[in-house]
Amino acid sequence: MRFEDHYFIYSASDLSTHVACKHASQLDRKHALREIDRPFRDDPVLDALKQRGREHEAKYVKFLKSRGKTTTDSSRKTFEATLDAMREGIDVIVQGKLVVDNCEGFPDILIKVEGQSRFGNWRYEVQDTKLSRNTKTTTIIQLCFYSDLLEKIQEAPPPEFHVVMPGDCPEQPFQIETYTLTDFKAYYGFIKSRFIESMNASPLSTYPDEVAHCSICNWWSLCDKQRRDDDHLCLVAGIHKSQIEELKKQDLATLTSFALAKEIKPPERGNYEILKKRQQQARIQLDGRGKDNLVHKHVLPIEDKRGFNRLPEPSPGDIYLDIEGDAFFPGGSFEYLFGIAYHEDGKLQYKKFWARNRIEEKQAFAQVMEFILNRLKTYPNLSVYHYGAYEPSTVKRLANGYAVADQELDDLLRKEKFVDLHTVVKEAIIASVEQYSLKDMERFTSFTRKADLRAAAKARRLVESALQLKEFEKLPSEIIDLVATYNEDDCLAAEALHRWLEQERQKLIDQGHNISRPVVGETEPDEDLTKYETWSKNLFDALTQGLPEDREKWLDEHKARWLLANQLQYFRRENKSAWWDHFRMQKGEYEDLLSDRNAIAGLSFVETVTPGNCPVHRYTFPAQETSLREGDNLYIANSFTPDNPYGVSCGKVAAIDNEKNYVDIKKTKATAEIHPVAVHEYDIITIKTLWEAILGIASEVEENGLSPMGDYFAAKDLLMKRKPRLINKEEGVTIKEGEDRVAAACRIALNLNRSILPIQGPPGTGKTYTGARITLELLKAKKKVGVTAVSHRVVMTLFEAINEQASEAGIDVQFVHKGDKDDRLPWVK
Repeated sequence: MRFEDHYFIYSASDLSTHVACKHASQLDRKHALREIDRPFRDDPVLDALKQRGREHEAKYVKFLKSRGKTTTDSSRKTFEATLDAMREGIDVIVQGKLVVDNCEGFPDILIKVEGQSRFGNWRYEVQDTKLSRNTKTTTIIQLCFYSDLLEKIQEAPPPEFHVVMPGDCPEQPFQIETYTLTDFKAYYGFIKSRFIESMNASPLSTYPDEVAHCSICNWWSLCDKQRRDDDHLCLVAGIHKSQIEELKKQDLATLTSFALAKEIKPPERGNYEILKKRQQQARIQLDGRGKDNLVHKHVLPIEDKRGFNRLPEPSPGDIYLDIEGDAFFPGGSFEYLFGIAYHEDGKLQYKKFWARNRIEEKQAFAQVMEFILNRLKTYPNLSVYHYGAYEPSTVKRLANGYAVADQELDDLLRKEKFVDLHTVVKEAIIASVEQYSLKDMERFTSFTRKADLRAAAKARRLVESALQLKEFEKLPSEIIDLVATYNEDDCLAAEALHRWLEQERQKLIDQGHNISRPVVGETEPDEDLTKYETWSKNLFDALTQGLPEDREKWLDEHKARWLLANQLQYFRRENKSAWWDHFRMQKGEYEDLLSDRNAIAGLSFVETVTPGNCPVHRYTFPAQETSLREGDNLYIANSFTPDNPYGVSCGKVAAIDNEKNYVDIKKTKATAEIHPVAVHEYDIITIKTLWEAILGIASEVEENGLSPMGDYFAAKDLLMKRKPRLINKEEGVTIKEGEDRVAAACRIALNLNRSILPIQGPPGTGKTYTGARITLELLKAKKKVGVTAVSHRVVMTLFEAINEQASEAGIDVQFVHKGDKDDRLPWVK
């Protein structure tokens, strides 16, 4: 934002900043008016991410050039230079400058597409290159801003805008998400008008509440100082924004006043007991102020299965695991360093496993699992300790993705061999810290780090950038060593924290408190699971037997057999992920569940809506994003016991209002008298039928091969990438001369002979339209048409397209949907 000639000059980032934090927007305004100076923020992590963003953009531009696109790099030179490139019809304009009135923008890419504009038979659309795999609201707003400018400049609306992310594999180096401008135009117009009003009005009174934007904001140090000077409630560890609002209603607006309050009233929304726990946290933080050392106390009374009760009996074979990963690596998260600490010969040892690419990631993970499993043979009572949820979730993802030691990992998880020290700390200790990170909690121990944290953060980003560019070998050895030392410090810190927690546990026992060790039963998978696992393994061995070692020599049949073999465990892997997610939520902490869309935390009972053996109870909850809706099955969080290892079913969502923040739960008889603090969704399907189906195909291929004989003709054709076979025995069918693609698809579909017609393409290429046309032609031929898809929403989208075309053609179509009525359009039975 600038102020020139009595006018503010706005950019896309000004608008997105206003949405993210109105206080930051007001500070930008003051800076533009030269009323305050912008502080310098030295953030090596953010700087490295920006550099990686520039490298991603450069790779994409190089990719476009390789496809024959003409390019020009305006490098933010002048608006006129960008206009000249647009008039000339350059295919790709990099970092062009757009100016309309007092708004200017610098989109990453302007790409030429078909359509009329003031320049001729072409126009431009905006592309933004992003490392993140998830498109944020701020990105959409910025792209709307650029598209708005572009529409005025070229005198033609750009129908779409695009986000370019790293791809999943070398064959697909980039993934493009396309959005329709009209879907966001009303929202964007509202946001922009409110922003302009706030800038033109007198300075607004805003407060620097802590928001997600703080992590990348240059004003952070100024805002943090004000919060500390004001003793703001956000300094209380674990406090939620809704709890702060509730406390302000009680005139408790500071950490000190909250800590010293003799009594706090029950909140209008949210859970009273959790609010009282936050007061205990505030009191210990107030007590710790001005003292040389941190202070702490134990959470009392000690709850069964929580806190210190989670700590298993120490074993000389115990392992401490820490993993370094890159969430922005092309193709998804990449784990480049696995670290393990363990005791050997009376000394604490450290072992590391580096990975420079996906192949080495798989190898490193396999080595880690081999180390754990071999050590387990010597020390059957060992536990694998970690701090936070990252390590177990990563291990599960890698085991599933690479099919490495996945059954062995299942056994480790069943026996609860992974122990999260962070969960133990949060449930057992109240400490004078603002965050319960490992770096905070290790200060209670005698451990001292060897690696400087700021230098290590920068070194990690350098390593990650080098790995992306495949230039790891060019890194100075001191950078690689520093990252390894940082990882080693985390492993050793976890071991030190474990010892300290055991000492604190013993103090409580000496004081007469009853604390037990967790008891894990010898659970075994059921017989059906063992049967299908064995069946899958035998078929995998049969399908892959005799495949040439050199994949370059593989024929289509070899590729098809390998592909099919690796699909045998697909439904099992997906089901396994669902169960892992269930247990993650089942054991989740309050703060984690509060930010989990598949859960609701902070429930407070209000009233009985409908009495009976299975009553409907109403609960309020603090503001939070949740995807739960009517009909969803619910489980009570942290309700698992030896008798209920999966947790306790609470009932179903009878109604939910995300504006008034209440949910009605239809209870079961068993939970009619139970009022949970947190619940989560239970959405696990039975996979037996699905698993049997894929195993049936594999059994047919193993017995009769992939030739078009026996059963499963269509599946074999798809695996072999054969062109459709028609009833008239015509093979290798293609589009006939003068025939458009939709007509060809309809003709082929009507004449398929136990074969398949695959139609593939990115969003917006006409798959839904073509599918609707095919369906209508099949219905005209008196066929009954079944629709299956990855979600009910996709099914409804096709139904809508079919209904629209049927109405235009005057055809009466009856639609029937199997599933919840909430997923169903009003005119569908």
